Amino acid sequence: MNSQVALYARVSSAKQALLNTIESQIAAILKRISEDGLKIVDENKFIDNGYSGSNLIRPELERMRDHISFGNIDKLYVHSPDRLSRKHAYQMLLLEEFENPPKIAPLCSVASQVLLFCPNSHLRTYLSISYYL
Repeated sequence: MNSQVALYARVSSAKQALLNTIESQIAAILKRISEDGLKIVDENKFIDNGYSGSNLIRPELERMRDHISFGNIDKLYVHSPDRLSRKHAYQMLLLEEFENPPKIAPLCSVASQVLLFCPNSHLRTYLSISYYL
């Protein structure tokens, strides 16, 4: 069975969007996916360019959450947990949502090299997320 891999990337400001800083996130994530021996299809690239991480209302984040809830994604890569949200409580809400059935396999954070959804990883997840706040 082929793993359905996804990535999520986000930058919030119009200036960041114009400077293509999101491209460096995507490149790092794609490199990690390749190093892990996996492939990603375009449909599973969720990119919110120019959206604030202070709320959970973002088009690609919502589309990704739908895909995860339907069990269409086995593994999710992000550059760092703050790309999901700037607010710790929202990060934890998303992580909990991803863990509920159907379960998603590990969420890989490229910047911190932390595998977030491993067994007994909640403390490491909390510490990793706290580091970015």
